[in-house]
Amino acid sequence: MIKKIGLFVVAAFVLSGCQTYGAFEIFKKDDLYERALLQTKNKQIINSLETKAKITATYLNPLYPSTYKDGEHFFVGVYIPDDYDKKESAGLFNKDYKLLMRGVKEDIAPLSISEITKKKQSELYQMMPHTDNWSKYYVVSFPKQADAANLTLLLKTLYGETSLDFPKVW
Repeated sequence: MIKKIGLFVVAAFVLSGCQTYGAFEIFKKDDLYERALLQTKNKQIINSLETKAKITATYLNPLYPSTYKDGEHFFVGVYIPDDYDKKESAGLFNKDYKLLMRGVKEDIAPLSISEITKKKQSELYQMMPHTDNWSKYYVVSFPKQADAANLTLLLKTLYGETSLDFPKVW
């Protein structure tokens, strides 16, 4: 009986020494990541049961209002299978794929598309949800849309199109 109690005390002592922190310390709340997750949308273009393109976009204006205030800015990730032959014509620079914003009268082309080439060194890339190693990432800027209640990004291809809707931030 004394051996069982002694074994139990030793086991409790050994196991109690293993816990150095609780679950709340492991999973700390990251407010910026949570807000970015709320502003992120994903879609795919599928043709004949095959993915032709995947787009992920995060609306940056609500996340960084002081930095992105002169237009409508998005962090965009695009995956296009078999799109790695020429780097200068891949991703959003591929002539068969167009990223546009739906306007009141006509679709609007981006003002600028800046590729994020050094992903591991980009602080913006590190903070964004739904990133992967296969997609190409860009910061895409459009003109300010003062009249719109929603912003809609369109990815148009030979295989169809898809749209991502974001509530406008005033």
